[in-house]
Amino acid sequence: MSKKIINITAKLDRFVLKNRMVSAALLAMQQTLPLLAICVYAQLISQLILSPNALFVTLFNWRLRIPATFQLQEMLSLLEVFVLMILAATFTKQYLSIRKVTNTVLPTLTNFLGTYFLFLGKGQTPTYDTSQYLLVILLSFISCESFYFYQKFISRDNPQPFAIRFLIWAGFVLLIDVSLHFAIQRSVVRSALSTLLSNNFFTTFIGLVIVSIVAPLLWWLGIGLPHELINNPSTINAVIKNLDTILTNTNATLPYPTNLYSVYTAFSLFGGVGSTLAISFILLFSVRKKR
Repeated sequence: MSKKIINITAKLDRFVLKNRMVSAALLAMQQTLPLLAICVYAQLISQLILSPNALFVTLFNWRLRIPATFQLQEMLSLLEVFVLMILAATFTKQYLSIRKVTNTVLPTLTNFLGTYFLFLGKGQTPTYDTSQYLLVILLSFISCESFYFYQKFISRDNPQPFAIRFLIWAGFVLLIDVSLHFAIQRSVVRSALSTLLSNNFFTTFIGLVIVSIVAPLLWWLGIGLPHELINNPSTINAVIKNLDTILTNTNATLPYPTNLYSVYTAFSLFGGVGSTLAISFILLFSVRKKR
């Protein structure tokens, strides 16, 4: 039985790795990795030393004099956007090469600029999150597929790479990126998630089970959870209605005794995902003691 599971897993792994999108994404991530490492270490140094509430500043009362013209957070945000732009460009080139498309200059440049328009503005890129990388790969994949079919079925005579018909395609893609810029703003996304989590469905057993299963998977993928699940669950409608009921009549029955605050936060988050780091340290020290 175990051998069958291993064989099925190996076949599935080979099938996934043969996928064009996955292969291009892996190659793009390998080429973007040095710049991504610089971005990560720059963020780490900022959180440890440079920012006003950095760790070493808090512990040792260090006060680094940084010029007022040196906007640290904006520069780090631009660096992260630049990493995303390079990722989009390298993915486009690799994917179209796999698709055996020779004229890759225009689509590469289009996705490079489109990523900038997509994340242009303060607070657009989530911090410590991989959702923007998944989004860039997905949008670049859609753009590459549209260019491939556009070139194959509409521009069969294979004109110059910067012909008017291809420039129209590029303008259409950039227009979509600019339109999506307003749709993916964190305030809009948070508002939509807050509205979704306030639904009474998430006070039922099935709703709570779905959140408890999906939330760790999102953590594993690097996608941050909504603030209602980790910082302030008391803002959820079910919790507010419970508080209003108790304040009105202390002997009243709670309308929603099971909700994300009373069940997920207390037993799934702190008892499940929240204990991962502690369990890792315990295993580390227990292994050292046995040795």
